[in-house]
Amino acid sequence: MRWTRMWLVTVVALFALTPAALANTYRVTGTGDDIGATCFADVCPTLRAAVEAAASPGGPHTISLPAGTYQLTQRQLLLNSNVTIAGAGARTTAIRGNPEAFARTAIDAGADLVLGSGPHVLRAMEFYKKRLIAYSLGDFAGYHNFGIDGVLGISAILRVKLDATGKFLAGRIVPVRLVGAGQPVIDSSGAGTSVISELSREDIGAHAPHISPSGVISEP
Repeated sequence: MRWTRMWLVTVVALFALTPAALANTYRVTGTGDDIGATCFADVCPTLRAAVEAAASPGGPHTISLPAGTYQLTQRQLLLNSNVTIAGAGARTTAIRGNPEAFARTAIDAGADLVLGSGPHVLRAMEFYKKRLIAYSLGDFAGYHNFGIDGVLGISAILRVKLDATGKFLAGRIVPVRLVGAGQPVIDSSGAGTSVISELSREDIGAHAPHISPSGVISEP
């Protein structure tokens, strides 16, 4: 009986001395997506490295993202553990996949027109296999729920005409600006047209549409 008690005390003592797995916070320092990058302690060079580190025992772990755009250019990023990703705010922290690959895959699968959304600002346009892709048309309207300062207030309406087979026939950008509580008004300055045209030339290159100062869209 005395030996049994001694064994029980020993086992309880061993459990008491074994530290519980702790929840960690992994801090991401870069916006890249390098395969093979690893964390040093709780500091991680990429979001992908932090996710892999957060799959360790214990938790639930947290991944802290400073303001920035985290572009996932490599393979799919899977979350297989209980982890919280905490950014600096919806307006300043964004995690993006590969919108170009996604849009082109949609057209390869039969889409005739791809309209993107999400980043709250205007993005480039592209022609792929004679089909138009608009990567983002910004915010069209709101009511005290969207920021409208600077580029956030520059938006556009896209008019597109397709034939019965889905082929692009004509298109036009109507520039608008968000004012007041977030309502859209026609923007005579043409800022939205200029933004889309410039981004298309810079980001897309040879596959960018020709966009006239009046907003008329034509194939490259």
